[in-house]
Amino acid sequence: MRKKYNYRKLRPREYSYINRFLDDIHRAAVFYEATFVNKKVTFYTAKTSITVIASVTNFMHLCGISYLRGSKNFFLSAKYRKIDLDKVLIKKDGTTFQKLQVLSAFPELISGNVRLTGRGRFLVLDYDYALRTSRQLLALTLINQSAKAIPQSLLNLHKKMFEKGASVVRIESQDFNSDQITVLFEEQSK
Repeated sequence: MRKKYNYRKLRPREYSYINRFLDDIHRAAVFYEATFVNKKVTFYTAKTSITVIASVTNFMHLCGISYLRGSKNFFLSAKYRKIDLDKVLIKKDGTTFQKLQVLSAFPELISGNVRLTGRGRFLVLDYDYALRTSRQLLALTLINQSAKAIPQSLLNLHKKMFEKGASVVRIESQDFNSDQITVLFEEQSK
C-alpha cells in the first residue's frame, strides 16, 4: 500500500531528469505486460521453484513512482507513452531514480543470467524471495501471498552486497487465457 507522505512532486529540474527515463519506462511496461501480465511465470533452480503472478497495478511501484491517476493508469500511460509528469510523485528517500536507472536491465530477469534467493532484508525492505541478475545489476523482490509470489520492489544493486542465490535453470510461462505453456529459458545440458 502506498503512503502518500513518502512521495513528493517533482522539482523543476527533475522534470528533465525523469524525461530521460521515459523510453526505459515505456519499454519496461511493454516487456512487463508481454512477460508477466495474465501469466503465471515459474522460475526453477536445481532444488526449488517459485511462481510469480503479477498485475498491471504492480508496475508503478517497481518504478518507484506514485501516479495521481492511479497505478493502472500509470501502466497504461507508460505503455502508450502518455505519462503526465505533473501527475507523477517520486519517493522522498531518493530511490525512484535508482530504480529507473536499472529499469532497462529488467528483461535480464528472464535470461540465463538470473538467480533466485530466499527470504531476506535489503536496507529496510523485507522480502520472501528475490530474482536477481548474476551481474548484480538489479533484483526483483517478491512477497509470498496465497501460495504465489507477487512483485514487491525493484532494487538497484550497484555497489551494494546482495545474497548470491541459486542459478535459475528453467523459466516457463503459462498464459491464463489459453493455458499455453512457453519456455522462456532453459539451461543447456553440460
